[in-house]
Amino acid sequence: IYMNLNLTIIKDYLPSEYHTRLYGPAQDKLVCPRPLLYAPYSGLTAHKLYMFPDIIPETLSPDPDCSFIFVGNQVPASWAKSGASILQIRNFPDFYQVFNTISDIFNFFDQWENTLRNELEKQADFDIKEIIKAGTALFQNDISVTDHTLQVILRGRSETDRSGHTRISVIDEPHSIGLEYTERIKNVCHLERNITVPYISSMENSSIRSYCYNLYPQGHFTGCVSITELLHPFRDSDFVLADFYFSYFHKAFEKYLQSFHAAEQISVTVIRKLLDKLPMTAEEKKAIALKKDEKYICFKLQERIETHFMPMDYMHALLCTFFPDQIFTVIRHEQIIGFMKISSSVSSPDPLFLFQDLLEKMNYTAGLSNYFTDLSMIHNFFMQAEYVIHHFPGNKNADTLRYFENNVLSYMLSQCVSDMPIEALTDSSLKRVMEYDRKKHTEYLYTLEIYLKNETSITRTSEELFIHRSSLIKRINKLKKLLQKDLEDPKLRLYYRIWFSLYRISTIS
Repeated sequence: IYMNLNLTIIKDYLPSEYHTRLYGPAQDKLVCPRPLLYAPYSGLTAHKLYMFPDIIPETLSPDPDCSFIFVGNQVPASWAKSGASILQIRNFPDFYQVFNTISDIFNFFDQWENTLRNELEKQADFDIKEIIKAGTALFQNDISVTDHTLQVILRGRSETDRSGHTRISVIDEPHSIGLEYTERIKNVCHLERNITVPYISSMENSSIRSYCYNLYPQGHFTGCVSITELLHPFRDSDFVLADFYFSYFHKAFEKYLQSFHAAEQISVTVIRKLLDKLPMTAEEKKAIALKKDEKYICFKLQERIETHFMPMDYMHALLCTFFPDQIFTVIRHEQIIGFMKISSSVSSPDPLFLFQDLLEKMNYTAGLSNYFTDLSMIHNFFMQAEYVIHHFPGNKNADTLRYFENNVLSYMLSQCVSDMPIEALTDSSLKRVMEYDRKKHTEYLYTLEIYLKNETSITRTSEELFIHRSSLIKRINKLKKLLQKDLEDPKLRLYYRIWFSLYRISTIS
């Protein structure tokens, strides 16, 4: 089996002293088999590559389904304008040397493809690093492979020493990326990881480009392979060769995934065991054990709507990367949940501050439980985090961190009256005020709420409502007539305060 090339590849891989020119449409596919020497006065066969050593017979017309190489002679005007794909080599009269040089180019690529194929067909000793080395050697630029979280897991590097020798190496240590870099890729990640064909990508404010191909074994996004023009700019031929290389790499990566069984991160294992009430190993218990002055807090994350947020699996990986041994998290039921250790020591850095900073940059919000130390009650504290997230949707103006302790009353009230709507709990006095406001376009109900919130203080209420004391007193007197109830009754005031809390909860929901 021989590898096809095209005229652009042949042009780029000819020695620099060959003066070349292309005619016709650019070939973006591998359409050229090994060249044939044109026999005078013979016909042309479609999808073949012909080399002309002599002047072309006037009776011969170009076939648009063929490719042609002219060596040393001029391209006839009729051929140049015909739309046929033609490579002209103008300054090298030795036709047979050119023919042999082009044959060597085909030999080189045949050997390159054989390297890819042979490695792919291996079983027990298959090594994806060899596939990466073959690509890095050809393109003479770095090749990076990321996993589904977009963190680099494999890197092929081409380095040339002082003596001119090129060394190809593959680094397989996970490459931790910084928060600044993470924020930069956020705006392209949500778009680019959905692309299923090769594409050119570059970071904002960067002139360095990468030619990328997303990996979708069995239809699921599992990572990306990219060639980056760090050592030299892309040549025209690099793109079609990269497309060919990506087709091999996709198969190799699928094979790599099937044979690669990474140990599950302890944070994921711990939470799953806690939620499923399964016993933990001694190592797992040690990893989550509290130190002196430490306590736990549970969280659940939610993407900010109407923003460019990071994908869930990527966000989960960032938490594991930036907060090792401190945050324990997992994706469960399409939601990121977890718990973290918080130290009350003044000398320790506040992890909640760093946690909030990451969430803000990635456009996420978090519902936070109360603090606790007994992990056997973790289900209750996850319920607290869930309540805050569920009842306060993640719009772009919402607080990044939302604490359950600030919403305990609303939770207690919602549980007490879960079987009755707010309308059924509204007495006749409040209905009269609401009806009056509706007809007269007044705000007596709101005035009552603020008046009770300020413990019936005329001074504080007038300041909050921005009205004069005398105007407020008149409004309160009117309220009392509408209510027909004694506002001095503490039980009545308690009922009204509870009702307003429920009323606000119902309007949010």
